[in-house]
Amino acid sequence: MSMLEVGYQVRGSVGITVGSEELEPGDGWPYDTVLSTLVKKPTMTAHELASTIVKKYIVSYGAGYDVTQAACDLSKATGMAEAVNSLAKTLTAQLTNSAEKAALLQVRRQVQSYDTVDYVDLYDLCDLLGSQSQNAGIQSACRQVKEVISTNKFVIQEAHKGEKMTNSHGVSIYFPERSISPLYATLDFAKKTKWDEFLRAYQKSTRRPD
Repeated sequence: MSMLEVGYQVRGSVGITVGSEELEPGDGWPYDTVLSTLVKKPTMTAHELASTIVKKYIVSYGAGYDVTQAACDLSKATGMAEAVNSLAKTLTAQLTNSAEKAALLQVRRQVQSYDTVDYVDLYDLCDLLGSQSQNAGIQSACRQVKEVISTNKFVIQEAHKGEKMTNSHGVSIYFPERSISPLYATLDFAKKTKWDEFLRAYQKSTRRPD
């Protein structure tokens, strides 16, 4: 839902997305509190409404829930894709380095993931890589991705609740450990960036030899 690939796919038709990285509980959104706020201020901007939805959603769930919600600015989607493209190329080039590959494997085990374990938090992925990698190129590429997400405000508003969601930052990315969906290659993001090529190279380099 709050995946970079999805946002990039609809970037030409949608200005802002609001979605959850984690699978949402059956109760869904608190439409009553969201819409009552809009009624009180019908002149609010799209950014304000998106932020309101995120905040009201999180408040609507009590203790014991593991929930996430985020609003993303798709006018920044191209810059986001460019940053991930640089990261993908840098990571692919370092897969022949045993120390860097070991660090990447460790990060993949530690990174914030969700009900669908193939989806991981992009900021957390880069945060872990930046601290565990010894490669200056990887560290720089990770900083660039994090900057677009937070400083440049690709993620306008993010909120999460629950111990299992602690390292969520609002936008996730596809990072399967085993098989890659054949449908992934049909996405604009896969066509425009080298992320899918990194995924294939990663799986090939970490797979048990035939």
